[in-house]
Amino acid sequence: QAVMYGPLVLAGQLGNEGLNPSDTYIGYKTSPGGKPVAAPEIQAQSGNEANWVEPVPDHPLAFQTAHQNQRVRLTPLYQLAGERYVVYWKVNSTSA
Repeated sequence: QAVMYGPLVLAGQLGNEGLNPSDTYIGYKTSPGGKPVAAPEIQAQSGNEANWVEPVPDHPLAFQTAHQNQRVRLTPLYQLAGERYVVYWKVNSTSA
């Protein structure tokens, strides 16, 4: 599942721990360096799959995960650089 806010694709910020500039600015290489990190899996109620994301109060275009074990901040993809991020989330639906 991907999250959009109008036409904006939102990406979950996973940080830059263990990355260096050669890992994030790859030039003509076909894949970035550094070790991959696992994106958190999302738990959502069946029939209400979008309830796992909420706006951050008083921060325009800032969102965060809700009702999850791990809090992840989501921001428009175009604003991210030099860090890991996730755009496609594995959402596990559970019945209420």
